Amino acid sequence: MLRYCRWGTIFSKQASGTGHRSDCSGQEDRIYKGLVSATVEQGTWVKGELSSDGKTITIPTGQNVAWIPSMNCFMEMQVLDYDEPSKTFVIDQSAQSISLSIQGKTITLDGTNEKRILGLVYSDSREWALFGDYSSVYTLFEEQAVDVPQNLVTENYLLKGKNPAQKDFSGKLKIGFQGNDVFIKGLCSNALPEAWVKGVRKENGNLCIPTSQFAGIYNDVYPVFFMAETITGNTVDIHDVVICL
Repeated sequence: MLRYCRWGTIFSKQASGTGHRSDCSGQEDRIYKGLVSATVEQGTWVKGELSSDGKTITIPTGQNVAWIPSMNCFMEMQVLDYDEPSKTFVIDQSAQSISLSIQGKTITLDGTNEKRILGLVYSDSREWALFGDYSSVYTLFEEQAVDVPQNLVTENYLLKGKNPAQKDFSGKLKIGFQGNDVFIKGLCSNALPEAWVKGVRKENGNLCIPTSQFAGIYNDVYPVFFMAETITGNTVDIHDVVICL
């Protein structure tokens, strides 16, 4: 569960850990990407230390995580406390670092709550930049994209249909068969044109493509899943896809 502040509003949502990756460089130093939710799209890394028992991560505050050209300043990672008189978050000058606990494949942000956050400030004014996280839990994202056989022979197909606005569209697909398995590239062309999905050829010759397949990571941040749905009034029916050849 990711809890965070954005533009002064508190949100709580389930979030995948794709933006919270770690890279080990030596036994003790680790570099973390996207620790603060607002920096995930920035591709920003911060550096911390892993304890000798491998159970605690300590990351110094004050690290620059984004540059804002229009303001000619950085956004800086700090621990902030809510200040009732000013109705905003202010830097806790005594907090020189933040810690995260490791338990198995789960990492938890320690010592934070709705009124004490790991947030961002502007480097010049030292004012809160309206972003912050608290009580965040980071888990490994272990979804695997479709593994396409190296010797797969494909043919080109033209897909025609209607988009959600009922406007005609067309696109190019690559389709290859191996036994009853079918591999298709191009169904996620808007986000991931190189992504493949896998289906099976039924006895009647039609192709059945299971929904909710992981297609890949868009822009190094967003997990993309192949989905199909039918909307009837206020009802949304998620289902597999059948293609008639």
